[in-house]
Amino acid sequence: MSSTVIDDALKFIAEGAGKRFIGRATPRQFDQLCAIVGDDKRYSSSWPRLQYHAPDQEVVIDNFPVSGIHQVLSSFFLNQIEESFPLSIQSRFTVVFSTGHTRSDTGAAIIIEVGFSESMRRLERDAETWLIGLRDEVRVCIIITLDEQPAYRIPASGIVGPGIDIDEEAAAARVAMTRDRIDAGNVGMPLRYRGQTWVNWLTGRWPYIKQDLISVDLPLELTDEVTGSTPIGLRRSCFLSIEDMSMAEIEDIEVPFNFSSLYQKLRIAIAELGHLRYKEYLKTRASEP
Repeated sequence: MSSTVIDDALKFIAEGAGKRFIGRATPRQFDQLCAIVGDDKRYSSSWPRLQYHAPDQEVVIDNFPVSGIHQVLSSFFLNQIEESFPLSIQSRFTVVFSTGHTRSDTGAAIIIEVGFSESMRRLERDAETWLIGLRDEVRVCIIITLDEQPAYRIPASGIVGPGIDIDEEAAAARVAMTRDRIDAGNVGMPLRYRGQTWVNWLTGRWPYIKQDLISVDLPLELTDEVTGSTPIGLRRSCFLSIEDMSMAEIEDIEVPFNFSSLYQKLRIAIAELGHLRYKEYLKTRASEP
């Protein structure tokens, strides 16, 4: 990716200039852009959604209001993996994922692909490209996806009257939606406000693919019934070589995932998605003649 395109991409993120940016990049060049975005709060604080489409060698940056969910999911898996290793080992990972944050240390790489109502097959193809293209660095790729059914569509007008204060109404909606998610027994159940649905039913999956390109498909449960830590077949050796583990005298045990710690963050992120959609609705209707 040329410096000119990087400058354009960063300007797009900083200014929120439009809905989508597309540029040409190799996997390593995409990693460089992620590093810049992740290290600078001017870009990372807006939670831009960075994706890499390997077949076309395209980097795609979206300003759609779903990135809070991407951030919560990718950070959860990253933190659970890192915390399973001693502190002396945690800094050895280079981690790249679609929310535009990265770790720029040396060592093994973990790829985390996050999708929201996207094609699972496309995410799998991207993961396989990472595993093949960066075979010496990447040992496993985790794919996390939430599917919204039916797909969200902005409601018709008539929910609120003319002359409403958008900021005041949006603030009230945020409080109500957050309370709704906190009280909900199922994190993925529809989020409703003022008689309309702002986030539809959500279901989740998180397959992972190892270097041998064998995929293990797992459901991402969105209910409070899941408690404690759950080992699912990913061992420490999936993220660090046996040789490195032997030198550091690290036992090759399964990595546990404490999914109960994920739900409260997901509740807030889903409420924020509903709030952003509602605010977008208010602004769209206010601009109508």
